[in-house]
Amino acid sequence: MSVLMRVFPFDEREIVLRADFSRVEEGDVLSVPMRDEFGPRPPKRGEAVYLLDGNGNGCVALCGKLRDGVARMMLVLDTWTGPDDPPGRRRVRTQGGVHQTVSALPRR
Repeated sequence: MSVLMRVFPFDEREIVLRADFSRVEEGDVLSVPMRDEFGPRPPKRGEAVYLLDGNGNGCVALCGKLRDGVARMMLVLDTWTGPDDPPGRRRVRTQGGVHQTVSALPRR
């Protein structure tokens, strides 16, 4: 009896990244460092990735941005699995914060 197996090229395999879910930011975004020397190829913008922590918790995330070896991942918390509760949903600020427009001081 012979068995046929299809081996997927490395760049077509699903990407699983280690994550620290305690560091989720507003808007359910998580920064995940990429390890170029060992791991999978970096995700492309918009690509789905599975994030996994050391406790067996995980979820799907979409790559929003990749810069300087850090992937900004948008969590899909509806896909959460694992023994712990998912991180609390973070509100998105509509005013203030570092992205608020800075107004010039009036001249005297």
